Amino acid sequence: MLSDFQTRCHIPRPFRVLGQELRPFTLGHACTLESLGLRSVDDAGSLFMAVLVCTLPPGDFQRLMGSRRLALRVWLWTSSIRAQLAWVRIILGAPAAFGIVLRALALFREYCEHHSACPEFRQLADEGRGERSAPRGAPFLEHVRVVLQAKLGYSPAEAIALPLGRALFDYFTYWEVEGRIELLDDAAEQQVNALSEQADALDHELVLAKASIIDAEALWKSRGGAEEAANLKDAREAYEELLSFRRAAASAPQEVAA
Repeated sequence: MLSDFQTRCHIPRPFRVLGQELRPFTLGHACTLESLGLRSVDDAGSLFMAVLVCTLPPGDFQRLMGSRRLALRVWLWTSSIRAQLAWVRIILGAPAAFGIVLRALALFREYCEHHSACPEFRQLADEGRGERSAPRGAPFLEHVRVVLQAKLGYSPAEAIALPLGRALFDYFTYWEVEGRIELLDDAAEQQVNALSEQADALDHELVLAKASIIDAEALWKSRGGAEEAANLKDAREAYEELLSFRRAAASAPQEVAA
């Protein structure tokens, strides 16, 4: 919800992963992880590197890239944590060491999600260029960084030092002021979520209704009786009725937001 998103922006939550105190997750940290191919941290190797990135000030990892100092720090950190896990494996067994890594992975994902949640919004019609803007090739975070610097007056150092939640809030607020999107308040967001759940339920019912048509057609083709023909007609009518409900549900979230 929007109020929860604003709270996260102003009250960062401390996180400690693998014994390391992580800095508040900034736009710079997110860009660094993306440049290293660590958009998804899902194994021990990527976790060790991601934790190291997030213990450093934003931008430091990229600034030191290729230097012996950084290479030494990476080697010392990864060697240390691997040695600790090896001792755990020897003393407590492999499952215990594996459990430590799994819990650390889950906590790091929670750290990223806590700082990178986006407010719910709806995209407004882009007059003169159709309903939606043309797709762009640059990564989303680069769009955020450029807007912060070019439109909101942040210096490059200030932009990457912003907590990611704050950067996203400023980015989306700018586009709301420009008339490109509309941020949803809590009540509207709840209604949109409820309507989305209804749409998902209708999708499931449509699949079942389509299966009923296929079954009815098979019976009608094999028997060709009046009862089978009536059943096929009923199945098709039920499907068309569900389809009309689904089309109405697709437009409902936009109407609520408006």
